[in-house]
Amino acid sequence: MADARVSGAQSCGQPYSGFRSAHESYFVATAIADTVPTAEGGVFGQVADIERLGGSGTDDAQVDNVSRGLLVPWGFDAQCRPIRWSGSWQWSNPGSRGFYRGRLRSRRDWVDGRPTIDVYGAAWEGFPASPWSHPMAAGMPKLSADELYDLYDRLPTREEVVDRPYGAVSALVEWRREAGVVADRYPAPTILEAAFEVAEVVRVRQEPIPFAGTYRIGVESGGDTLASFWLRTGESGAAPWSPARTVGQREVSASPAPSGAVAAPASLASRMDALENAAPACERKTALGGSETATTIGENAHGWRAELSLSLVASCFPDDEVLSELTRAPGSPDSDDSGPFPGAFLRENDGRFSFRQPAVLSDGTEVELVGERIDVRTLPAVDPLEGWAEDGAPDQRGEGAEPGQAN
Repeated sequence: MADARVSGAQSCGQPYSGFRSAHESYFVATAIADTVPTAEGGVFGQVADIERLGGSGTDDAQVDNVSRGLLVPWGFDAQCRPIRWSGSWQWSNPGSRGFYRGRLRSRRDWVDGRPTIDVYGAAWEGFPASPWSHPMAAGMPKLSADELYDLYDRLPTREEVVDRPYGAVSALVEWRREAGVVADRYPAPTILEAAFEVAEVVRVRQEPIPFAGTYRIGVESGGDTLASFWLRTGESGAAPWSPARTVGQREVSASPAPSGAVAAPASLASRMDALENAAPACERKTALGGSETATTIGENAHGWRAELSLSLVASCFPDDEVLSELTRAPGSPDSDDSGPFPGAFLRENDGRFSFRQPAVLSDGTEVELVGERIDVRTLPAVDPLEGWAEDGAPDQRGEGAEPGQAN
C-alpha cells in the first residue's frame, strides 16, 4: 500500500503555495472513464493518459510522451489529514485534460503494471477543470494545464528554499518575466506571492540579530524600579511584517527568574491572536517587533528600533501588580524620533547592549522599561520554515498534530 503520510494542508486551505514537497509528483493528464480496483480493498483508481510527468519518482516511472496511468483519489478530514475518498471513483471528468499533483507509488505498488499515483486533496486537482474551484479563482482568467505545469516545474522544494532562499526563487522571477500577461492568470499570482514571501521569511529567520541575548528589564518611574523580569531573544528574526517591507518581528520569552527555563518561540510571532490565547503559564511567549536596519540613535549609540508587546508581558505575569498593568504609551510611535516602534535596542560605545521603551500603567503612571544584556545566551534556533507544512502551505493542522495514515 502506498504511503499516505503526506500533508493535506494545501487541500484544506489555499491549494497552491510557495514551495513544493520533495516527495511530490506533478503531471498533465487526460482522464478517461475506466476505473480499476487497487490492492487496498474497496478503493479504485481512475485511468488517465499521462503526457508530462515531473517531480519525485519520475526517474523510475520511465514514462514516454503518452503513458496510461492510474490516479487514486484521496479526501481530507477536518485536520487536513488524508482520508479515503468518499465520492465517485470516476472523480475526474472523462475527457478533461488537466494539471495534477500527487505521489507516484514505487514500481512494486503499481496496479496492473501502470504508473499509479495517489492524488491527495483530489477535489483541487485536474486544474483548470478541477471538481472544486477555489474561491480565489472566481472571475479570474486561468492558466492552462501546460502553463501551470511549466510554472510548477520551477517551484522550489522546501529544502532548496532553506538552502538558498532567493536563489531558489530565481527561476520563478525568470518565468514571470517570460510569461508576460500570462503571469496575471490564476493561480500564478498566488504561487509567486507565496514563494517570494517564503523566501523572505527564511532569509529573516536565518540572519543573526546583533543584539540577541538575555536581558534584565526593569520598570522604572521617578528613579525607582517598580518591577523587573528577564527577557531572552531568539538568535535570529522570526517573520517579516509583509513581503514588501524590510521590517521583521522578533520572538522573545519572559521568565520570572534568569535561572528559569525559557519557552521556545511560537511558530509565527505575527499571529498575535495565537500568542494572546496561549496557556496562562509564566514561561510565556511574547512578541518583539523591530527594524532590521541599524540607525544612529543619539550621539553615543547605534540601535535597532523595537517594540516589546506589553499586553503579552502583562498576560505573562497576571499576578504582578505592576507588570500586569503595563500598556503602550499613548502616541509613542508618532514622536519624531521613534519611527514605527517606540522602543530600541542600543549598542553603546563600550560594547554593552541595552533596551529602552516607554510605557504607562493602567492608572496613567508613566514608566520606562530599561534593560541591559546580562548574557549572550539566546533561545534555541528554530526551523526557518516552522509554521509551514511540507507542501508549502501555512500549517493548519494544529500544534502537535501529525499527518495521518489514510484509512
